[in-house]
Amino acid sequence: LQAKTEQKAREASFTWSLNPNREKIETRLHLQSLAITRMGDLREEKEELEGRLIAGLRRRVDAAEAEAEAAKAELQAVREGLAGGLVHEKGPDSAEALAKALGY
Repeated sequence: LQAKTEQKAREASFTWSLNPNREKIETRLHLQSLAITRMGDLREEKEELEGRLIAGLRRRVDAAEAEAEAAKAELQAVREGLAGGLVHEKGPDSAEALAKALGY
């Protein structure tokens, strides 16, 4: 069986060597192989770029959230300062009215 298989392989190889389209076919197979390799390279590059883009967007979102929290704290301090100033100038009733108007 092994000898028969080897004989068939030799015949196929010889027949292939005589094929007039052999060079075209081999060139096409080589080009397809290169295209597949390139496609894999491009897929890896795309994944890397997507990862970098996502990381950059996350940094931007984190910075925006921190900025929003700082602005929120500053606004709270201003509200408290206004309310404290009214207590000092106009008495506790005015501060209470302001607090209600500001949603406290």
